[in-house]
Amino acid sequence: MDIHSELIEKYLQGKCSSAEQEDVARMKAEDVDFAQELKLTSLAFGAIAIGERERQRKRLMELSKKLQQQPVPLYVKYRNYLKVAAVVLVLVVAGIALWPIINPSPSVDMLLAQHLDIKKLESNAFRADRGKDQVTDSLLSLFITQLNAKECSEAEQNMEALTKLLKDDNLYIHTGVCYLKKNQAAKALEVLQKVDLQSMEMDKVSWYTALAYLMIQDKEAAIQQLFDHQKNGYVFKKGEVEKLLKALKHALNKQ
Repeated sequence: MDIHSELIEKYLQGKCSSAEQEDVARMKAEDVDFAQELKLTSLAFGAIAIGERERQRKRLMELSKKLQQQPVPLYVKYRNYLKVAAVVLVLVVAGIALWPIINPSPSVDMLLAQHLDIKKLESNAFRADRGKDQVTDSLLSLFITQLNAKECSEAEQNMEALTKLLKDDNLYIHTGVCYLKKNQAAKALEVLQKVDLQSMEMDKVSWYTALAYLMIQDKEAAIQQLFDHQKNGYVFKKGEVEKLLKALKHALNKQ
């Protein structure tokens, strides 16, 4: 583990001294790579923590069911209820205390804000296709307007019509990105999987698919997708893929 990884881990666990906290703040402002590694590690830690909380919740539910099914003396019943209540209280208090660290939503939002900029995508997309005919231009303008308004379902309907006219896989990617920005990762996966496997845009599809898996907390699928991204030699987001894989593997090893 390098020095930066150790410092980031201490920072996310709240174990840094005042001087170390100042170092983190300074490097975050001055070093883009450090700032990105901090974001990705926070995201990975959050995904692992949420999985652990879900397992704790399931174990608690199983314990509660067993207590309800087994006839026990009254004093034992109340004693068990108190134990369950104590466990719940501990989990609630721990969750409140650790929420700023283990909650992945801010990290996911930051990651999406950095990589899923609809306006930036719009500026580079479909430029060569404008002016083909009035119907196509009108559909395309409406499609982009719906994307910017995050009206993903309506955009998807226009996507189907535009795909027949333009034969452009970017239509699927833009619609999938729209669903990601609305935290509808399952719908994003459904749209992205429509892209032809021989498409020249598969490197983008691969990256956004990995993000979608991460958003639905399917860490194994996300890691496998990132490995496949590297295996296929995709250069799109190559640096981010390496850092995200490193952060996820480090978090899993610490579990």
